[in-house]
Amino acid sequence: PHLARLVYEFNRKEEHIVEKRSASLLIVDHDIIEEKNVKARQNFCPPEIGHPKAQVLSNRMALAFERLDLGHHVRQRGAAVGRVGDVAEGSEQRLESGTGRGGERVHGVSCEFAYCLRILAEARRRVKRWPPRLRRSGGRDRGGPMPALDPRAALVQAGPYRAAAERALDDRPLERTEALAVLRSPDGDLPAVLSAAFAVRARHFGRRVKLCVLKNARSGLCPEDCGYCSQSAVSTADIDRYRLRPVPELVAAARQAVARGAGRYCMVVSARGPSAADVAHFEGAARAIRAELPALELCVSLGILADGQAEALRAAGVDFVNHNLNTSRRFYPAICSTHTYDDRVATVERAKRAGLAACSGVIVGMGETHDDLVDVAAALRELGVQSLPVNFLHPIAGTPLGGRPALGAADCLRALALFRLTNPRAEIRAAGGRERSLGDAQPLALLAANSIFVDGYLTTPGQAHQDAVAMIESLGFEVESA
Repeated sequence: PHLARLVYEFNRKEEHIVEKRSASLLIVDHDIIEEKNVKARQNFCPPEIGHPKAQVLSNRMALAFERLDLGHHVRQRGAAVGRVGDVAEGSEQRLESGTGRGGERVHGVSCEFAYCLRILAEARRRVKRWPPRLRRSGGRDRGGPMPALDPRAALVQAGPYRAAAERALDDRPLERTEALAVLRSPDGDLPAVLSAAFAVRARHFGRRVKLCVLKNARSGLCPEDCGYCSQSAVSTADIDRYRLRPVPELVAAARQAVARGAGRYCMVVSARGPSAADVAHFEGAARAIRAELPALELCVSLGILADGQAEALRAAGVDFVNHNLNTSRRFYPAICSTHTYDDRVATVERAKRAGLAACSGVIVGMGETHDDLVDVAAALRELGVQSLPVNFLHPIAGTPLGGRPALGAADCLRALALFRLTNPRAEIRAAGGRERSLGDAQPLALLAANSIFVDGYLTTPGQAHQDAVAMIESLGFEVESA
């Protein structure tokens, strides 16, 4: 099954592939249940969950869970098994009881993918005996780091997406057909797509994950009409609205971010662009933070910058300016009319000319097409952004886009893979909306992304710091030192 195959291949090390206990996984088909090395099957046609065959299947998978290793001999017995079970059990609760036989879509994923999650959940419930060490750690073995997946092995597992990964590793832009193929890939190819992305991610960032913290320094009161934003002039969302927070509060929030292991701290305001007084305020905050926390990366997101403002921020100690393109040039008028796509590009270019690192990304799921995503990925590559947040629309009641359906987890993972492959050296951040859109599949985002936000966003909650760290460590990644 897709998920089991992905977690297995993610955990394995080449010298352990031949071990029976590490290489044994159940492959599900309509009439047979067999144990063998991981192998994709083409014609998945499962029995219904209540069918006797499904009961046999769940029993067999429970036994497999009891003896499945996925790294036992390298002190990582429980990491993959525990995670598969957690993902399965959480996802099973949200899936419909019926499953189709023709790959129909259920809640954004194909029925074969959903069925695998349901069977895994049932198998997890049938496990009668876990090793004592795993019971103490909740299914995770924290005895040592998971063996690193060799990027070369990931390339092999990338299959038809290997050519795209090799282009990215050579710093060559993807062909448009290759980029579209990532976004249009079937669910069965998702492990290969993520393997391609991981090969590139591992080359530049290893298994490190940078934690970033946002501080909403001024909420609401924005004159712009961005359709996705709860702080815009056209939003009626029920949010807190307040004026610019004082410098001591901004410094205290930075101090707290560092205490929680964050490597970057970003101060954000709702505005078309900063006034001279706003810039002076953040200059003061940056100097105070830099004096106390010199290793912390500082980012500001203040809207459209005027001449001279980026230079002043850099002189005060700011490292990054964030200003997202959000979507393609073609689609931009559909989400905002009070400023243009070119206004956003100009701010990114102005920040770069001032010597600041450019942070600019996207919001996926606003109604754009695959072509729009490919276009904005290419534009961000051309701009040479160093930090690229990939947000997933979180529809908020009271905003123009509040009624849009959420993307499925598989589409979110494809988008992350696309931006990794098209911008191989950029920090790819799984950003706003990941908790809602990815759900239990959030850990898989780390195969493409090397950075995440913790402890919430501007007006919506997010994953708590301690939960994020547990998620990172459960798959053998490590929090990047500040």
